[in-house]
Amino acid sequence: MDIKQSFESKTLRFLLWAIGIVIVLLITFKAGEFVGTNKAEFSYRWGENYYRSFAGPQKGLSGEIRDQDFLEGHGTLGSILKISSSTLTIKDDDGTEKSITISSTTAFRSFRNEITMSDLKIDDQVAIIGSPNDAGQIDAKLIRVLPPMPLATSSQSGPK
Repeated sequence: MDIKQSFESKTLRFLLWAIGIVIVLLITFKAGEFVGTNKAEFSYRWGENYYRSFAGPQKGLSGEIRDQDFLEGHGTLGSILKISSSTLTIKDDDGTEKSITISSTTAFRSFRNEITMSDLKIDDQVAIIGSPNDAGQIDAKLIRVLPPMPLATSSQSGPK
């Protein structure tokens, strides 16, 4: 039997087709594994940074809202620590620092008035609404400057 007859045999053709199909299936499996791994890595990074970015402090504006211990799913509340051209660093009530990214579409408000980023100052109290990114930051959609917080008074603040 020579080589030409070997390539014309049905058994060899069937064997070559079977090997080709197995190779295609293996490539498809590896592609699915690659996509799944990338999705899982993104989900893991996002999940690891979620609580740090969006978990709120235990004390709210009036005290009763955050006593329920819920997560802020789309933003944060705190005072400005640092201002740069495209980011803010916010410190919330429990001392957690959060990084906020600012884009050209970010809206700035103080009460009902539109303001600009240049109107923001260190120690301003702000509420930020946005969405998470996979780097553990909040991509700000709205930054609202809040009025100064009144100082808490205690019933035992001094002698009577």
